[in-house]
Amino acid sequence: MNDVTVLNIVQPYLYDGKVNISDLENKILPQFSKQQGYEFVNILADHHIEIDYGDLPIDASAATKITESADSTQHHIPQQGPMLFGSEGNLSEVLNSSDFKRQVENNKIETDYHDNVELIKDYRDQDLTDKEKEDVRDQILLVNKRLVQKVAYHYYKTHTTGSMSLEDLIVEGYFGLDRAIDMFDPSLGYEFSTYAVRWIKQRIDRAVKDTAYTVRLPVHVQESMAKLARLERENLTDDQIAEQMSISKSVLHDLRTNRAVFQNMVSINIKIGSEEDGDTSLEDFLSYSNDFMHDDVEQSPEDLALKVAEAEDISEMLHTKLNTREEEVLRMRFGFNNQDPMTLEEVGKKFGITRERVRQIEKKALKKLKAYEAGLEYE
Repeated sequence: MNDVTVLNIVQPYLYDGKVNISDLENKILPQFSKQQGYEFVNILADHHIEIDYGDLPIDASAATKITESADSTQHHIPQQGPMLFGSEGNLSEVLNSSDFKRQVENNKIETDYHDNVELIKDYRDQDLTDKEKEDVRDQILLVNKRLVQKVAYHYYKTHTTGSMSLEDLIVEGYFGLDRAIDMFDPSLGYEFSTYAVRWIKQRIDRAVKDTAYTVRLPVHVQESMAKLARLERENLTDDQIAEQMSISKSVLHDLRTNRAVFQNMVSINIKIGSEEDGDTSLEDFLSYSNDFMHDDVEQSPEDLALKVAEAEDISEMLHTKLNTREEEVLRMRFGFNNQDPMTLEEVGKKFGITRERVRQIEKKALKKLKAYEAGLEYE
């Protein structure tokens, strides 16, 4: 999705440089995936097109300008070269101009990284006041936002992120970028963006692993935990958090307790297997999954805590019902101990055996567990 496409799509819905939230949510974004929706909104922000949360009338035929909104936000973002939209002319003329298309291409990377060197230099200026230093820090975060989004999106597409959404990963990525600002040493000869990527990835990876759940929590519980995490990052008091979540402090305490219980365990609904054998997950042969593992089943905090005790039987079952090699293979394949699930090839390399041999061991181990669950002896 490029800038020209986005601006052409949004053009009929613009009014005084803004797009109404109702039009955005009901007419524009439904045609895109969730990830494309994030990208669409980010491109609007890049071109200073604001989202109007009021009830402004939308004149679909009006030729609109975005100069006013651009002027209102221009001082927040370091500028390089001319603004894409000048003070004269309407949007359709600008969109169809060769100058606009050329500037879009020329500014794609430059707007993200062009000012890093100078901004880092300014940030380390000992003569700056605390307020001035904080302003420069905000500028660094802004001009590197596409870097954070790119790293987060790649992680989202290539890893199992559990209850964390793409938006959550982006937020964690900003924390990593913020840390990189403090740790960066220009004398080492690295580009700041190259250095920052490591911190962004590390923060995202740690956050995902810290919020991995053994039991697949109902959607409403996951959403409550995600909202709680976001509010906690705002340094609000417990009273303020409870008020914003419309829950009592007692329920807030229970939510935190259950979050702590569920963290740092393996997901039992990760699928492994081949096309020949069919995908298998741990929940396929855990009897208590029948009632508990469905999102539409309401569970009290007490119920959830009891189910965690049952979930702890997973590790014991692997250890007592399988031989050492079978246990190790399944632990690697399912991703125990906060590790990403491994492929057949990766497990084979660990043991120095073929992919097919790993598949055979895995298949036999799963049959043993299913026989145990059914109360049968495996032969």
